[in-house]
Amino acid sequence: MFPLVLGLAAAVAKADRPLSVSPDGRFAIRFVADAKNGSYFRVFNRKTKRRIARIADESGGAFSALSKFVWAPDSNRVALNFQSGIRYATTNVYQFQKGTFTELKDLEEGIGDSVIETEKIRLRKEGGFPPESSERRVFDRWFVERWTDPSTAILLVQSIRAVGIPEKGREMTDLTVWVRHTVKFDDEGVWKVAKSEVLSNKEAAALAAREGTVRSPRRLVENELDISQP
Repeated sequence: MFPLVLGLAAAVAKADRPLSVSPDGRFAIRFVADAKNGSYFRVFNRKTKRRIARIADESGGAFSALSKFVWAPDSNRVALNFQSGIRYATTNVYQFQKGTFTELKDLEEGIGDSVIETEKIRLRKEGGFPPESSERRVFDRWFVERWTDPSTAILLVQSIRAVGIPEKGREMTDLTVWVRHTVKFDDEGVWKVAKSEVLSNKEAAALAAREGTVRSPRRLVENELDISQP
């Protein structure tokens, strides 16, 4: 068990407060970690104190403290944004059904990276990078930024790749792509993408500035990357 995981659990317990509370106050979430069961999130009814769901901590232990829950305004859906590696973070969405929170179909897997890859190809051509230029993953992140209503989530995707600069030997620069997906959910938890759009340089810069992660939308210094959830 990572000391960070146990430390987070101890800090939350000492504060005697849940990690997250639903907008209507019905549900609360606590982080739990012990040597026997590992780490997970316990969802319970605040009135009855009864546990209604157990959500796995998929962060791998070392990144548990960065996990964040984003609730829909009616409290019937919640997204868990989490990091599972130094270069990767993603999200799961859960819906309250039949007295418990059930994990819905994976957003990242269902949507795929076609929009991201198309934009990367455009940026490569625009920057004069030949197809054979070396490429290295710096960071990929999928996260629910917010809910605009009980059935609509704004999903942001950030993908950063270090690419070799033509005719400059081993020197590399970073290509950063931000994509916004508007995702609609029905009563059964089935979702579909209503709109997908690549963020403009201005939008990307504003978003990056808000998070304190980059100096410009297409240039990122890796050791300055803030990997916490927004």
